[in-house]
Amino acid sequence: MSNSDSQLRERKDGVASRAANGGALPADAQKKPRGRDTSIESYRVFLMFMICFIHSVSMGIAPNQRLLGGLLWAVCGFVFISGWFGINFSASKLMRLLATAVFCGGLAAAIGYFSGMPVGSWDVVRWTMRRWFVCAYMVLMLLAPFLNAAIDSPRGMRNGISAVVILAMWNWLSTSRAGIKFGPLTAGLGDYTFTMMVVVYIVARLIRKSCDGGGAVRASLFTVKTSVSAVLLLLALLVCLPHHFAIYSSPVALCMAVAAFFLFRHVKPGKRLGSAVLFIAPSMLPVYLIHTNEVGFSAIKQIERFLDGKGVPAFVFIPATALAVFSACLAIDMFRRGLCRLSGGFIKRISSVVDDLCNRIDMKICSALRGDGNAKS
Repeated sequence: MSNSDSQLRERKDGVASRAANGGALPADAQKKPRGRDTSIESYRVFLMFMICFIHSVSMGIAPNQRLLGGLLWAVCGFVFISGWFGINFSASKLMRLLATAVFCGGLAAAIGYFSGMPVGSWDVVRWTMRRWFVCAYMVLMLLAPFLNAAIDSPRGMRNGISAVVILAMWNWLSTSRAGIKFGPLTAGLGDYTFTMMVVVYIVARLIRKSCDGGGAVRASLFTVKTSVSAVLLLLALLVCLPHHFAIYSSPVALCMAVAAFFLFRHVKPGKRLGSAVLFIAPSMLPVYLIHTNEVGFSAIKQIERFLDGKGVPAFVFIPATALAVFSACLAIDMFRRGLCRLSGGFIKRISSVVDDLCNRIDMKICSALRGDGNAKS
């Protein structure tokens, strides 16, 4: 058969398969290369500005508990994004996360040292290991393959809901008097601990699985009007309810993060704004890492005292301080990204070596468990 005859037959087969599918393309032809969604990346950038806003309130000269209540849900938003896409674990990813944390801690220490602050070399290690979010996220990366497998299984919805109920109840009730009697104070309604991070991750995976299942009812739950109404209602609850319902790990904060996520999914930035968002989005974690230490918190206080001394009201100097911290950390991270770009080939080689070594170890362990001593390394 000639090439033209075979191409004609393939074309006829494609038309026949489309007719069998009701005119739709086959499943493999519908797949698109995974790219970065400007709507979700916009949500990521917004969340990091919210984190800077939170620290400008909590670490500044004008703390306001009610205002914090309407902001702290942003921490749930970051983990929800990870759960929505799912974490594909690799040793090189874990290594790059730790390297980024150490490098950003070193940058902050250098800035503090040249600014006259008493900063030592040990502060870099201390600021890296004391970052609860980074340490908890590393453990979540290790557990993610098991969580993904449990949720993607035929009984995934039941497994996920059971895990959410157990972990959330422990996380929300362990600070009660009864909870303290039964176990140590490892979690609570006011703490965003690893258990709450797992809860948010599982909830995101379950919602993604439900949305991927399709259906008009599921689609109607996440319309623009529904998302806007949910955000406004939950924001009012976070501001008006007692303190324990407006903190990092409260169920209201989790619902707020979910509602805001679906609201941002309807936001479609223009071409220029979308390009800017995609450019700065990879720097959001470094922005957090650079300013969450004594150097960053001291800078927040100094900026707010300066603006307050000029007669600027608190409702102006707090967001202005958050914007200044966000912009400064973003500019500082451009230096790190420039170095990574220059040494990109070296980083890729190191990542490849680390992943290959871990794969070899994994194969050795699996062969030893199977009793197969002749497996290839």
